[in-house]
Amino acid sequence: RPQQLAEALSQFEKVLYVEPAYDLVRVVRAINREGSFQQRRQVNDQLTLFRPIIPFSLRRIPNINSLIRRQIAKSVQREIAKIGASHITLIIHEIQYVDVLPNMKCDLIIYDCVDDQEQLAGKHAERMGALERQIIPFCDGIIVTAEKLKQKLQNYNKEIAIIRNAAD
Repeated sequence: RPQQLAEALSQFEKVLYVEPAYDLVRVVRAINREGSFQQRRQVNDQLTLFRPIIPFSLRRIPNINSLIRRQIAKSVQREIAKIGASHITLIIHEIQYVDVLPNMKCDLIIYDCVDDQEQLAGKHAERMGALERQIIPFCDGIIVTAEKLKQKLQNYNKEIAIIRNAAD
């Protein structure tokens, strides 16, 4: 669903869709499974998919999360520069990127919220909810998959659209 959304938006302007980051272990697994790994994929003239690579999982060593997120931000900024468009839309769905969004040089930031982050976070629910509430002010709009998510987030950003999953 997120890639279809990015492809639809690319009919109107350049789009950089930032996929979830892979740590080096996942990159090696992908190479072993598929024979190669593409960090950057040009879907069409207007749409670039980009998957940041990090040294290890953000969950494993929480004390250095901000350093890893800054690394991700730099790699995303390099991709934005490569695209070189005068107008670019950035689509994200990783709320852990909250501290890097203020430095993103793009015209439009869309948060693609596919799940209730707090509900899925278990013992980290409070922290994940706080991250989500911090990321929303940097976003020009939010896309959610369900009415419940829209109701939950509409107090933080009024520009919310629902695009349901295929099974909903």
